[in-house]
Amino acid sequence: MFFEYCRQRGWVQVNPLADLSRAKVVSGPPGILTPEQVARLLETASEKTLPVFCLGAFAGLRSAEIQRLEWCHVKSDERLIEVPATSSKTASRRFVTIQPNLAAWLEPYRGHHGPICPPNHFRRMIEDRRAAGITDWPSNGLRHSYASYHLAAFKDAPALSLELGLSRTQKTARRKRKRDMHYKAGQADLTHGVISVEEPKKRLPTRQRSTKSA
Repeated sequence: MFFEYCRQRGWVQVNPLADLSRAKVVSGPPGILTPEQVARLLETASEKTLPVFCLGAFAGLRSAEIQRLEWCHVKSDERLIEVPATSSKTASRRFVTIQPNLAAWLEPYRGHHGPICPPNHFRRMIEDRRAAGITDWPSNGLRHSYASYHLAAFKDAPALSLELGLSRTQKTARRKRKRDMHYKAGQADLTHGVISVEEPKKRLPTRQRSTKSA
């Protein structure tokens, strides 16, 4: 890349690396969290970081996208989350559906303003993960977990691709292949367990004391 940059500017006549073949990097499947881990995480999360975890686990947003979002992008009445082009990895605007479970978790935050991520959110989230007993945190683990369980439950790769903001349906299918044990767990817990509507409602009253921002 550096030599090509120099060649284009006339600093060198040829790129000495142009004829070299690129090594093929074989990456493993993306890491995901189990439903039990997500349940513990939501139990231990603070009122400030809870929405951040929920948007990753129940909407599949990228960590970087959540960091740039503000509460005005969460359109509760329309049941949509707007991911502006300036926040999206692909530099294109998209809308993500707010599923009933996510709507239940975010209800106490209705009417909030400003950034969704609190100050020092990295440190806060590390503390929450430690409190939940999660020591191995995969990159964008909540997003990959959402994709895996969503695909296992609904079996609609094109729709999932749109929700995730991916450019190719084939890429969605390839990245979201998971072990059978994860699929089975996801199918059961997607409807009845960790990310059901009823469980958040049981936990939310303890979080409603100071959810309104100043």
